[in-house]
Amino acid sequence: MYQKNNFVYLHLQKTAGTHIKKLLVEVFGEADENSVWHGRVTEEHKDKFVFCGVRNPWDFYVSLFHHSQQKIAPPVNYFRSVPGLFDKTYDNPDTVEGFRIWLECLLSGKILDRNTMKLPKRLLNKPGKHVLLANKVDKMINHKSEDTIGLMSRWFFAMSVPNYRQMRIDNYKQFEKKFEELSLIDSYYRMEFLADDIHEIIKNNLNPSVGWEEKFNDWSNQKSNTSKRIKKYEAYYDNELAAKVAEKDELIIKKFNYEF
Repeated sequence: MYQKNNFVYLHLQKTAGTHIKKLLVEVFGEADENSVWHGRVTEEHKDKFVFCGVRNPWDFYVSLFHHSQQKIAPPVNYFRSVPGLFDKTYDNPDTVEGFRIWLECLLSGKILDRNTMKLPKRLLNKPGKHVLLANKVDKMINHKSEDTIGLMSRWFFAMSVPNYRQMRIDNYKQFEKKFEELSLIDSYYRMEFLADDIHEIIKNNLNPSVGWEEKFNDWSNQKSNTSKRIKKYEAYYDNELAAKVAEKDELIIKKFNYEF
């Protein structure tokens, strides 16, 4: 989260958050002291303009996988905790095969089970750590539906809806309804149209000072914190796995008209 008096930027992992933060600091200065980088929306933000990023879910998972391979993002610890699973995923010389095993685990709901994660309590309970954010989101979702909602959608919901931990959600339709009713997000930028969308958000909603467009132009020629991959995201999927993402992350796919 990057917060100022009149607006809040919420960072969904793998949506250019580090890059966006650099621009916001350049244009608006350092964030307020109460900003928590992976913080989520609260009732206190109702009177502020709130925006965040989204990304094609199929591409999101590939990016998160490679980012995790660099040992700097979740859910590395879960895969280390299960005998043999780390070798089949992160250390697998066949990156595509490793990704498919990895994503099957994520989409199965098993990774959300505290009993199978076997992580130290200091990691599970440490404030501000997203190991996993979904591990906290599962408290609001009935276990009957934990394997029907994708990890990206869970993160997206938890970031956008205040007091989500107090909710119980039994199925996908209820999940989608709660999001539409309770989300405090006013605007979104799409990773696929990053520069254009961010430009419009700043220009129309954030009241930037004179000269900001020059800083924006310099920023738009840079990249930050990118994951390392050599293939397009489509190459990582077979038809069955692509269909699973379409089903489990329908909320984002439908809302933003994403296609495989």
